Amino acid sequence: MQIITTEDSAFEQFLALWRDAKLVGKYWANGQIKLVCVTNQYLLIGLNSNPTKIAIKAVKSIAEAESFAQHLLSREKSRGHKVELQ
Repeated sequence: MQIITTEDSAFEQFLALWRDAKLVGKYWANGQIKLVCVTNQYLLIGLNSNPTKIAIKAVKSIAEAESFAQHLLSREKSRGHKVELQ
C-alpha cells in the first residue's frame, strides 16, 4: 500500500475518489476510526470522514478491491480491533 498525504500533488484526486468510493467497512485502531472503501481501481483507507492521509492500493477490479478489503478487515478483527462491516 502507498500512503498519500495532503502534501502530495495527487491528494485531492484521491480524496475525491475516497469520498465517492463504496464503503466496505470500518475498524477502530489506536483510538481512531479507519474507513475502508473500494472503487474499481483502488482500495482506499482513510481516517474518519475527512482524512489528511489516505492509504491506497491499486487493483484490477472492484471484486479484487472488495476481496482485499475483506481480508484487511478480517485481519484487523483477529488483532482484537472492533470491526464493522457495511
